[in-house]
Amino acid sequence: MRTFLAIAAMAAGMAAPAHAQATEGWSGQVTPYIWGAGFSGEVRPVAGGPVFEVKESVFEVLDDLEGAFFLTGLARRGDLVIVGDISWSSSSRTESPGQGLPPVKGSVDSLFATVVAGRRIQAQSDQTIDFLAGVRVWDIDATADVQGLPLSASRSVSLIDPVIAVRFNRQHTNGFSTIAYGDIGGFGVGADFSAQAAVTVNYAINEQAYVSGGYRYVHLDYEKRGARIDIRFSGPLLGFTWRFD
Repeated sequence: MRTFLAIAAMAAGMAAPAHAQATEGWSGQVTPYIWGAGFSGEVRPVAGGPVFEVKESVFEVLDDLEGAFFLTGLARRGDLVIVGDISWSSSSRTESPGQGLPPVKGSVDSLFATVVAGRRIQAQSDQTIDFLAGVRVWDIDATADVQGLPLSASRSVSLIDPVIAVRFNRQHTNGFSTIAYGDIGGFGVGADFSAQAAVTVNYAINEQAYVSGGYRYVHLDYEKRGARIDIRFSGPLLGFTWRFD
């Protein structure tokens, strides 16, 4: 139970393909996607408390999942690029602590969003590099309720981190492209350190529609008043992109 609540305290994915040619007006794209992430790490829920090692596969995570929403998007005008990503999930689990004690239900709602903007450089005719900076927001609400008794506890964590990022896009033949994205953030402003990375292979169905498959990694290291979360999420992703001018 404590493992689940601690993990859930972490509530990704700049995986949308980008068109390589510059345009005078605004262009954009949106990508809903699914992310099958397992996790591992260490959590100390309160100051002076024990450190819990946490680890669950994607299948164990899916057992607890009640709902999730993942969306990323990109807007561009000339060499100005704006990239955003939002991830939301809601999970719960009921466990019995044993020794005749009533079961406890833990619930977690997590919202994670990143917005970065910067300049695109045309490295080669088929390659672009985006240098970006922005913010990442974490909003996590966790509750624990003792079944059959009027006992409950809750905790909320909200963080805003500065972020710097690089995004690389390369066009291949036959409608394929590759994207690599990486960022780091926190720097002690919100989290002590946070990072994410994603690599995708994309295929153009036509000029407006793409499908993407790849892998994503997210790391959060946060410590305040003796409580600590140091956790890593990683797993495959699959998305569908709609591009518009």
